[in-house]
Amino acid sequence: MITLLHSFTDPKHVSITPDKMLEHSIYVDGKPYFDLFAGHGCNMLGYTQPELTQKIKEANDTYANHSWLVKPKIWNDLEYYLESLLPPQYENVIAGLTGSDSIDNAIKFVWKYWQNKGTPRKTILVRKGSFHSGSITGWKMTIDTMRWTKHIPDVNYVDFYDKDFNDVYEKHKEDVAGVIVDTVSWFNGINKIDDETIKLLKRMQYLDHVPVIADEIITGFWRLGAFSHSLEIGLTPNIICFGKFSGGGFADISLCVVDKFIMESVARNNDQGYPDPLPMGNTRSQNTSGAVACVEIIKHCMKHKMGDHIKQNIFPFVVECASVLSECRGFNITFYGSMLICDFGENDVKDFLMKKGLWQPSNSRMFFFPFYNITNQEKDHILKTFKELVNEIR
Repeated sequence: MITLLHSFTDPKHVSITPDKMLEHSIYVDGKPYFDLFAGHGCNMLGYTQPELTQKIKEANDTYANHSWLVKPKIWNDLEYYLESLLPPQYENVIAGLTGSDSIDNAIKFVWKYWQNKGTPRKTILVRKGSFHSGSITGWKMTIDTMRWTKHIPDVNYVDFYDKDFNDVYEKHKEDVAGVIVDTVSWFNGINKIDDETIKLLKRMQYLDHVPVIADEIITGFWRLGAFSHSLEIGLTPNIICFGKFSGGGFADISLCVVDKFIMESVARNNDQGYPDPLPMGNTRSQNTSGAVACVEIIKHCMKHKMGDHIKQNIFPFVVECASVLSECRGFNITFYGSMLICDFGENDVKDFLMKKGLWQPSNSRMFFFPFYNITNQEKDHILKTFKELVNEIR
């Protein structure tokens, strides 16, 4: 018998098989469970929305979905929307299938940048908690404590906390190719990058010309109220990586957006008088279905002024949920914006939440991503269940 294995799980783990996914729920044996995870942050608008799936179907009927030597018109549309949402210094974008693809591509860009300057560098500094990268080039980024990475050889990454960034940078300064930052880290809870680190990063960019890569795979696409959280808080990254919600859970796509500063070096002519090909991604990264989904997600969020909606409706709800859960001393609560983590410690809460109709795959920790269009009835049910959970633990 052949069994599907899933990344990041025990190889003997048997996953629950849903019957269907609809709106905000996952159905198992006919029973709906509200998905607290929103598809691990991918399906922020819900599952199987007819207008979105229809657009993807139309694209698949029209274009060769994985042709990497042509550029279907939908990519022009995506370029247009990215130009309208980002400052003019961002001139190029390369697509991938996952957030880890976009981070890998960003790393390759900065390595190419230094190679073309004639001073190759290898070291990548990573803010502790930036965990995106599924390839061998990135597995060791701040996840050395994870047991599933023990078989992978070390690569040249150095992590830092905000408080020691300057010391770490000065120590490795002569070989630093770039710095990757999650503007909101999830290492041991949720924490936002501090203002002093932003100042140091900008100073490093200006004086030492070291590129900054913003990992917006979790924070981008209005998750925290703006299309780009790094730009909103005053960071000016040379490369911005988007993923997760960029395809809305309806198709796979990630975006690695690159500014003029990097491209002027990467695209310059070599000794033979022509630029080298881009050693990025793979030949199947130009996923047209993903581009369609991405354009439709952007259009939807712009039409409904998603940034304002998130700040006015989702942020307060997360605060209310955190307030309820924090009443139990056995829980460790951290939250920021539209995201909440609750560590349950020794408490086994999976069965309790599942019995109440809330999708909770983990016994020890809950990641909560509220859906953008969550209903008042759903909010009431979640709050009621959290209160019952606290009383149960007490």
